[in-house]
Amino acid sequence: MRKTSEVAKILDQPYYTIFNLVRGGHVRPPVKDGSGDYLWSEADIQQARQVINHRRARKQQKETTTCASK
Repeated sequence: MRKTSEVAKILDQPYYTIFNLVRGGHVRPPVKDGSGDYLWSEADIQQARQVINHRRARKQQKETTTCASK
């Protein structure tokens, strides 16, 4: 189990991006420890990775479409 700051480093994303995935409902909230920090399992990390990759692909597709229409 890893805390959000560790997950951010693993996924090479800012802390707030990982937190906002949970806050925005894009990723199922991981369990919390006694202090209220999220504890991420490998399955939670994989889900976040998939969401980030999907968003990255959508953004690239949108940029490509925008450039092609100019």
